[in-house]
Amino acid sequence: LFTELGIKQKLYDSKPSIPLIASAPAQESATTIIKTFIKVARENEAGVIADLDTEFLHDYRVSFRKVRSVLSLFKGIFTQEDTENLKREFADIMQSTNRLRDLDVYLLERDNYFELIPQSSQEGLVTLFDYLEKERKAEHKQVTRTLKSKGYASRINTLEKMFSKGKLPAGPRGDLGSLEFGAQLILKRYRQVCKIAHTIDANTADEIVHELRISCK
Repeated sequence: LFTELGIKQKLYDSKPSIPLIASAPAQESATTIIKTFIKVARENEAGVIADLDTEFLHDYRVSFRKVRSVLSLFKGIFTQEDTENLKREFADIMQSTNRLRDLDVYLLERDNYFELIPQSSQEGLVTLFDYLEKERKAEHKQVTRTLKSKGYASRINTLEKMFSKGKLPAGPRGDLGSLEFGAQLILKRYRQVCKIAHTIDANTADEIVHELRISCK
């Protein structure tokens, strides 16, 4: 449709394909992944501010969550000090959107909540969702102020340049080949999965089953 109308629409992909080189240092691959998802997150900023759809905030947060996962899983790729500082930086950036996302989830499930109780008892639920709507409007204004602020711009631009230029020093395992590092990481996780799975039976606590699911993920 865009082509027929002569509109040049910038392509957006929330899960872009990331070309990695097996022999490249693991730090280089981690940097490429992080750089890619910072870019994806930033492509959603305008949509979050305009409040076009809740998916913009969702993709924004998921992208930064992937960045934090890389920092947590790729141990030894960067120095411990840099890793801790970066994890804290990205966590702080995401924190400003926590409440807005919670409210989005509640409001998106509104119809399901109303189906759970009889119509004669829904008056209180109407009041609750009216309150959540008002809170969401206020929370969105706060998030918009944050995303438009000079402080946020300086912070996110610094992080973006840091990974674009690849100037972070390598950690003790940063120079290990990407394929070798990845294989070791997966094998370690696989052994953990097997260890947990071996203990599971019909009486296993839900917490243990949940731990297994997280390890598989």
